[in-house]
Amino acid sequence: MTPVLDGLCLLFSFLSISEAVMCQQYRVNLEVDNKVSQQAPSENLHNVSFATCSRSCIKGCECFSFNTQSNMCRLYMYSSSCDPSNMTVSEAGWRSYTIYETKPPEALPLDCKSLYINGKKKSGVYTIYPWERSDPNYRPVKVYCDMETEGGGWTAIQRRVNGEESFYRSWTEYKLGFGSPNNDYWIDDVMLYIGGYRLTGMQFSTFDVDNDKSSGHCAAHFSGGWWFNSCYDAYLNGPWLSNDWYQALTLDCKSLYMNGKRTSGVYTIYPWEKFDANYRPVQVYCDMETEGGGWTAIQRRVNGEESFNRNWKEYKLGFGSPNVDYWIDDVLLYSSDRMLTGMQFSTCDVDNDKNSGNCAAFHDGGWWFNRCHNAFLNGRWLLYYWDNPWVSQYETGTCVNGTSMLIR
Repeated sequence: MTPVLDGLCLLFSFLSISEAVMCQQYRVNLEVDNKVSQQAPSENLHNVSFATCSRSCIKGCECFSFNTQSNMCRLYMYSSSCDPSNMTVSEAGWRSYTIYETKPPEALPLDCKSLYINGKKKSGVYTIYPWERSDPNYRPVKVYCDMETEGGGWTAIQRRVNGEESFYRSWTEYKLGFGSPNNDYWIDDVMLYIGGYRLTGMQFSTFDVDNDKSSGHCAAHFSGGWWFNSCYDAYLNGPWLSNDWYQALTLDCKSLYMNGKRTSGVYTIYPWEKFDANYRPVQVYCDMETEGGGWTAIQRRVNGEESFNRNWKEYKLGFGSPNVDYWIDDVLLYSSDRMLTGMQFSTCDVDNDKNSGNCAAFHDGGWWFNRCHNAFLNGRWLLYYWDNPWVSQYETGTCVNGTSMLIR
């Protein structure tokens, strides 16, 4: 019978820092107690403790014998020296031990990248160990690994496939994580460090913890947790396939362009936050071709059907149709506060220019007049006295067959 001693595991702290700390397991053969090997030891140690004897048997030593009566230690190069067939000499006090080196466990995968590096090339659910063993959070975590996109090795911290999971969750739920990495899920906060992690400089917000910079509460109004500012330009945790989430993706023509709309035309946008008093859908013309696309037309003139000689209120409310001639409403454009070349907007009934007269009344159109203008796109359509639409390129309205003012 060759029992293995339980609990006899020593860490050798005397090793140099270049050597790994090893755990030694000793097998004792009780059949050869009070016997010594007939083979010569590689080294004899006198007047030493058992601990000194055992830790002396490391490199080039596979077994050792220790005499409890004389405190003598014998080190042997090969484990066969301590085999019963060689332990033929009787001598009181001896016990022999054969060393088994317990190798440290193989490194566990830290994340999907380490799995990819070690040959896992198929996307799917894997188990990772993102903490050190000494960390109180240490545990296996199941995650979805994308092994194909942009070189592979991506750990999915959020995934939405079929809308089965609601992302309208409390802070605690986001912190603990929810869902299944096979379908819809959010990885737990201890791993992601949401509490301190910022996306574009913002902390995470949920309907019960508001960290955004908006006057309202973005997470509550948009039904999902996110790194809201006031509120967002990107947001992936909205209600699945709902109109509310669609509105979140249609702030302006640029967001439409980024979400795949490539044809110029009339679109509906939602330029205000949901809780804003001005909140409503707005139809605008989007230019998706000029200079990279994604332009929102705040003024457009195609056929001259709309007169631009309007009063302040009409400019403020907007007029016309984005299919042809129109002026976007002032609440969206903030014309009363916005200045073009340093000037406020003027109309026939509200004069904000620096001229002695009223440029808007004289030139039959609202504009950011100074004294009066070097550019003016709201004059009388195709008439000679539409003066200097664009100095020095266009001197009269007869040269203009269309205009469009675009923002992005």
